[in-house]
Amino acid sequence: MPTRLYQMVESGDANVTARTLGRLCAGFGVDVVVLLAPAAPMAKRKRGRPAKPPAE
Repeated sequence: MPTRLYQMVESGDANVTARTLGRLCAGFGVDVVVLLAPAAPMAKRKRGRPAKPPAE
């Protein structure tokens, strides 16, 4: 599959057919169920800029 198609699928610019899903799964070496499973929740991050390290 062309790289551009991967990019379009990831960004939501392409309609994914069953054939394309099959090709994606074959390329990634996973089953369709694994590909469509919900992702794990992301870890919470502190908002704002990180603190500066102490001056020596």
